Amino acid sequence: MKHTCYCLTLLCLVFSATLHALPWQRKVIRYERNQYGAGWQNWMIAPAPQGRVCFANAGGLLVWDGAGWELCPVRQGLTVYSVRSVADRIYIGCRNEFGFFAPDPQGVLTYHSLSLNAARWGGIVWNILELGSEICFVSDGHIHLYDPRADRLRAVPVAAKVNCSAVLGQHLYLGTDQGVWWLNDREQVVPWERDTLPADRKVISLFEVGEQQYVVTAKSGLYVADQQGLRPFPVSCEDFVRDNQMFCAASSGSLVALGSVQEGVLLIDVDDPGRCERFALEQGLGNNTVLGLSFDASGNLWLGLDKGIGYIDLQASLRPLFPVVSPISTGYCSAFYRGEWYLGTNQGVYCWRQGEFRLIKGSGGQTWSLRGIGDELFACGDNGILVITPSGSYRVHSAGVWDIAPLKADRNRLIVSAYSSFYILARKGDRWQFSHRTESYYGSTHGSVEADESYSFWIVRSAGEIHRVTFDLRFDTLLNRRIYPFDPGTFGQNTRLCRLENDLIACARTGIYRYVKVNDSWERFPQLEEKLLGARYYEYMDVDAEQNIWFMAGQELYLLRRQQEGYAPRPVKIGLSDELAANQVSVTLADPQMAVIAVDNGFARIDPGQLAPDRESAPVYIRKVVSIDTDSLLCQGVPDSAPIWPYSMNSVRIGFASPDPSSSRVYYSYRLRGMDEQWSPPSLHTSKDYTHLPEGSYVFEVKRSDAGDGAEIAAFPFVVRPPWFRTLWARLLYAAFILVGLYLFYRRAISGRQRIIEQKQVEIRRQKELHLAESRVKDQAIVALQNENLRAELRHKTQELTGYMLNVKRKNEILEGVRQQVLALADDLQQADQAGLRDKIRRLCREIDKNRVDDRDFEVFYSRFDFIHRAFFALLGERYPALTRNEKMLCAYLKMNLTTKEIASLLNLSFRSVEVNRYRLRKKMNLDKGVNLNEFLQQLDAQAGGSGLSEEEIAVLFPSPEIQPDELREGDLSEDPTQ
Repeated sequence: MKHTCYCLTLLCLVFSATLHALPWQRKVIRYERNQYGAGWQNWMIAPAPQGRVCFANAGGLLVWDGAGWELCPVRQGLTVYSVRSVADRIYIGCRNEFGFFAPDPQGVLTYHSLSLNAARWGGIVWNILELGSEICFVSDGHIHLYDPRADRLRAVPVAAKVNCSAVLGQHLYLGTDQGVWWLNDREQVVPWERDTLPADRKVISLFEVGEQQYVVTAKSGLYVADQQGLRPFPVSCEDFVRDNQMFCAASSGSLVALGSVQEGVLLIDVDDPGRCERFALEQGLGNNTVLGLSFDASGNLWLGLDKGIGYIDLQASLRPLFPVVSPISTGYCSAFYRGEWYLGTNQGVYCWRQGEFRLIKGSGGQTWSLRGIGDELFACGDNGILVITPSGSYRVHSAGVWDIAPLKADRNRLIVSAYSSFYILARKGDRWQFSHRTESYYGSTHGSVEADESYSFWIVRSAGEIHRVTFDLRFDTLLNRRIYPFDPGTFGQNTRLCRLENDLIACARTGIYRYVKVNDSWERFPQLEEKLLGARYYEYMDVDAEQNIWFMAGQELYLLRRQQEGYAPRPVKIGLSDELAANQVSVTLADPQMAVIAVDNGFARIDPGQLAPDRESAPVYIRKVVSIDTDSLLCQGVPDSAPIWPYSMNSVRIGFASPDPSSSRVYYSYRLRGMDEQWSPPSLHTSKDYTHLPEGSYVFEVKRSDAGDGAEIAAFPFVVRPPWFRTLWARLLYAAFILVGLYLFYRRAISGRQRIIEQKQVEIRRQKELHLAESRVKDQAIVALQNENLRAELRHKTQELTGYMLNVKRKNEILEGVRQQVLALADDLQQADQAGLRDKIRRLCREIDKNRVDDRDFEVFYSRFDFIHRAFFALLGERYPALTRNEKMLCAYLKMNLTTKEIASLLNLSFRSVEVNRYRLRKKMNLDKGVNLNEFLQQLDAQAGGSGLSEEEIAVLFPSPEIQPDELREGDLSEDPTQ
């Protein structure tokens, strides 16, 4: 038992010594000139707020902000030698020039010269320091003290050439060609009383650790100050200090970095002088001449080189095996076997022995896995299996092999996961030999795992299936195959199964699945997803001997550590993006404090115990905002007040960064409050474009997605003005236009209505006129009809009157005949035929009685004539009441324009009697001789207000009988007919 413990202890010591025998390097990052786009030389380095870093470059002020580089020239051809960031200003020093860069209202760094106010000075400003509230510009022979509050500059001359300077405690110390001097309270530069250095020692740097002052010389190393003066400070790397010329130095805590001109950087610990690290070209630096050094806030080291810039990640627990180019090519797997490291690459298997790498004979070609089984190491690859034993190695010839594993039920056989099926190796004597292939199952068996039941295996197929196959004892026959289908493309090409405690795990593109034996099915495993990074695609997952979970997501490697009380609250990001071999991740846990990871440039070592899950990540800040449309800078950084942009600049590109050079990939999540409230998926982009933003107030927020829920959020508020046609004034103008339009519309509507009313009125008047015209036409028609009726009635009356007159005429003729007969009787009386005479007289009396004019005939004539001539007789009776009936009849006949002959016939008078009657009538009417009786009677009714019938109407109604030419008419006799 004691012998066993002794052997284990000895083995652990040998194992531990062997682990540290490999030359694990610090992570070194190189920035070449074509990357930062400035001059070759970089002198002083100064950290700036928000994680930025400022470099005094040969081309001007060079600023790294985590996502890019920005060069701010002072004047063309002017080299910046010193730089210091204080608050929001960056002070710089050049040859015969010094001043500061300050952000303008848009955040753009603008240079302001201070040396214009300084007189009688010259040289290079080698250092810029803070001394209380003042800024010290230290040049070759002057100290310029600038008070930013009072904007006042004053100069203090130095009577020696200044090589370096530093603020130690509350005073300014200078390393000159005459020793170490300091600036006292009276602003006098005097020698330092503790300076006991020989005169030939050139001081290139001064610093202090705690309350202890140190002096760095160019060729004599370090000195530490005590009460007696300066004494040499011993370090283990005396040869480096002795053989190289020191040019610069920097300190952080107890770490001191010495920059040389010939051999890069020496890192020492003044609390542990035996601890030294050297960084030069062999360790990945781009140049061995170091001009400037500076530790950042994380304790990592920046280097300003004669050609380029360097960065050494001193805090990272990850250390690569090769700093620049791997001599053994890409790493794929590793194993620690019998106190030595074996590394599987695409060139074969290498063994690290006695400080150098040696290719194992017969192992050439791609190696996929290294598996230690018992006292033997199996290397599987394209050329089959190489068995490495303590006595040597031999090859088992077979086709391409992924991996090999022992069988639970048979120690003398091994199962081989090959490219196309399973193979069986059997032990014969002290060697393993190919036995046979499982003919009943074909297809790649990469990532197979033996099930709980013997001779049963789980296999993931890239077609979207998981198979569980069971063989017989000889592996000749496939007894059972159970297929668990998934959607096509669910699994990656090289998805492998792994065991986590009692669960069998498979990583799919939609999340993590586990096998549930009770249901004989594969189900989602949300409990494990919550412990990791949620439901997403995990390209790789494995569980080491300590039950730590190594997994890959988004091309980044993570570790979820197993602790005594369970798993850690959240995983730790290791990184290695773009460095892991595609579809082939290998993590070998050598012991709880060391793991070896295969990477593209060989291998890297990581100490899981040094990984800090709660390590504070670099803050995120807003770099600049650019207008997409005009490609112009809107602002740089976050201004004091939210910027207000016109609507024409509503398409912006917001740049952001998290200055963390140790992280090869930084994922960001962002959102634009005012437009969306959900955080975006993690992305590597360091800018976000927003196009055609509507007017409004916005707040852009961004955070590092790998920092968890407590990530610091960088916010950038801004306002997009509405377009001119949607401004308040435009709306007021629109309102005015609308009111004016409404008013005009109202006026137009009113005028239109008035016009319509007027048109209606005109139309009504026109309609009225038409109606009146129609009424007139109708009235005229009615009048015409009435006239027609009157004419008809008049015709009827006239016919009656004519008939009456004809009847009178006929009676007159009859009377004339009677008269003739009476005359004949008279003659007969002479003949005395009395009897016959008596009869004739009786007949004559009867005839007279028969034709006697009745008064009714006169009444008929009277009424008819009075109707036709509108009360003519009444008018005669009114004006001339003395007229007899016969005289009235004579007036009527005269008005009817009858001739004297016709009148005589009608009145049964003689022609002479009619003339006498006319004369008498004129007398009764008192007519003058010049007045025509006929015309007077024609106009009599008109003078009385009646219209009477026209002569044409009377002519129509009373056609005159034929008038003989020799007949006399009224007016022929102008004298009294009685004469």
